[in-house]
Amino acid sequence: MSGILSILFLSILQEKSPAGEGIIRRGEFGVPILSASSQPKAFFLLGRALAEDRLWQMELSRRSARGKLSEILGPTAFASDRDILRRSYTDAELEAMVNAMPTPVRRAWEEYANGINATIRIRTAARTLPPNYKDLGFLPKPWSTVDSAAIAVTLARRFGGGGAGELRNYALYQYLQSQPKAKDKRIEVLNDLAWFNDPRAVTTVLPEDDRINPRPVFPLPTRAQTEAHLASLPPTSLLELAGAAMAATLEDSQVLAEQLSIATQLGSYAVAINGNKSKDGRARLLHAPQMGFTTPSVVHESTMEAPGMRVKGMTVPGVPTYLIGRTPNFAWTLTTGVADIEDIFVSKLEGENEYLSGTTKRPLQTVRFRVKVKGEADREVVQWRTHRGPVLLLSRSSKAVYSLQSSFAGKELKGYSDVYSFYGRALDRASFDRVVAGIPVNFNVFFADRRGNIGYRYSGLVPLRAPGVDPRFPVPDEPQNEWRGFLPPSQMPHVHNPRGGMIANWNNKPVSWWPNGDTPAWGRLFRNTVLLRALRQPKVGYEDLLGVTKAISNGDQASDLAFLPVLRLALASVQTPGAKAIRDWDGRFVTGSVGANLYQRFIAELRVRLFRPMIGNLTNDGLFRQAIQPSLILNALESQTEIDWLDGQNRLVVVREAFAEVERGFASTPMDRWGLPARTITFGTLTIPFSDRGTYLQVTDWGRVPHSVNVVIPGNAESGPHAFDQVGLGAEFRLKPMAPWPGGG
Repeated sequence: MSGILSILFLSILQEKSPAGEGIIRRGEFGVPILSASSQPKAFFLLGRALAEDRLWQMELSRRSARGKLSEILGPTAFASDRDILRRSYTDAELEAMVNAMPTPVRRAWEEYANGINATIRIRTAARTLPPNYKDLGFLPKPWSTVDSAAIAVTLARRFGGGGAGELRNYALYQYLQSQPKAKDKRIEVLNDLAWFNDPRAVTTVLPEDDRINPRPVFPLPTRAQTEAHLASLPPTSLLELAGAAMAATLEDSQVLAEQLSIATQLGSYAVAINGNKSKDGRARLLHAPQMGFTTPSVVHESTMEAPGMRVKGMTVPGVPTYLIGRTPNFAWTLTTGVADIEDIFVSKLEGENEYLSGTTKRPLQTVRFRVKVKGEADREVVQWRTHRGPVLLLSRSSKAVYSLQSSFAGKELKGYSDVYSFYGRALDRASFDRVVAGIPVNFNVFFADRRGNIGYRYSGLVPLRAPGVDPRFPVPDEPQNEWRGFLPPSQMPHVHNPRGGMIANWNNKPVSWWPNGDTPAWGRLFRNTVLLRALRQPKVGYEDLLGVTKAISNGDQASDLAFLPVLRLALASVQTPGAKAIRDWDGRFVTGSVGANLYQRFIAELRVRLFRPMIGNLTNDGLFRQAIQPSLILNALESQTEIDWLDGQNRLVVVREAFAEVERGFASTPMDRWGLPARTITFGTLTIPFSDRGTYLQVTDWGRVPHSVNVVIPGNAESGPHAFDQVGLGAEFRLKPMAPWPGGG
């Protein structure tokens, strides 16, 4: 786009920053376009613009990340604050992490905070603060780098951490003791429910592109080693383990965060194609984080220019980092990686406040946080720590201390520093690898550049665990069980310019030999098959790539229709309205589809029929649905499990009876109401269909004139004319041109 067209693209709104720091222009849809005299001042302008667009959201985000929501929301927010503070860093520790950043990054963070504070002062003086401040009776305090660091750490842990499922698995083992049919087969049940590796799982790096040599070895425990491991664990009660497992996932804080429009959900998909796969020879990158649709959006768009730096893309309000973005020569995106990079170690409690690590007696450390609670007296949250990390469960009844050891502890901000290096230079394959290899948290990271190259690398510090340890359970705190270092970057999954010309990921398994660790995330059925099917044609164009967002919306993300053949076989001679609907169904999950609704309900009924007789509901129906994944159901139906979940019955009979139960559930309902309910979200008078297709969508096109298009639903601001002005685009699956840099492009 020429300079003249760039100027025409911009709205007439133009703000000069004080002391000549630069200019904030507002493009179409209110997108801030920042032009600064230096890189730090560009982040000053970004802070100013964010505080204009999202000040109240940022207020809630920093309070959530620092355990200070109770101060303004009262006792209903205390459970969230307690969750956070039991695992958080102190302000001094966060400040030290900021100070350890490279000087250019630290200065950017400091200027970002200064920019936010400049807007806070202006809005306070002009009495244009969001009305929530007046409603709740307080004024915003100055923003600090500690606020940004707290939000950044929370995001890194929530989206880039992984593992720590050992408490859940040990709770399951204890629970099975109470199930008469399962108690003598607990290990077999666990092996079925928490498998180590399924070679049939869809991968990001295809076998023909996997050139890692030698491959790392992830030793799998034998039956005898698993039994010995379990025998070495303390007899902690199911009730204690279940509560600690909830705390490990920060369940209370995530529930409240979702209500407050703070980033919580984990799904994301990405596709990179080069000239070998592209219809027109252009490299393209599709970016699509899935964090739900909220008011306002959990993400924000801006365009920034300063000497030596041009960048545009997506940030999370409160954090001065373009997590998804592009420069004139390079585009990048990321998705959550789901690797097992954290472990729960269990130590023996000695007396009141000491524990044993091996034979060494150590004191339990305590960190005390005072929490202000609106309308009540202050409360105190005590965080216990071992030398490994925060304590998730201190069980005095079983004399056990369960603490969390994270491979990235204290290093969460390093990844943000690494991404900063993307902004000002044209990366090549080698420099991309060097940058991503240093990111300590776990993501699938992708790039596409102006030269037509594409690439992928799996980031994170992956522990090398001791042989004989079963990674599914808490690890006894003994010298022989210490981590043996970390997987070197050369052995982390990666690929550049694959033979097929495409790299696609939807949080799926990175490569065939990668294990699940403590959480059975990847099995033979996984949603990425829906994504790949939408791109199966020999050549992919722009419209095909954009069509992925529609395809995943009406596809079967859970089972990829894997149960449909056996269901149709079982119903071949059944002459009921439901059976006919299944035979006539086109396989799409569109609103009103009778076949789609019956199929989903059939899988739910099959899950209950196969597994509940032996293992009950695992204490609640939600956990039962989560634990019994479609991969496991299909394995059970095809007798590919250690337990005979069919219990000697013919599988077609079981399928037929499960479907008959589904039809009985509709017996009193007219068939015109059997259809699949709408999956929508409404903003005012406009409705977004299929609300799971992507919070933010961006396509970067490296043609002769590179350009990018995107959409931020519902809009880029939390109030005013740009709060909902992109809903119409989202409703029609359309993207808009991204705002150009002031100099064009």
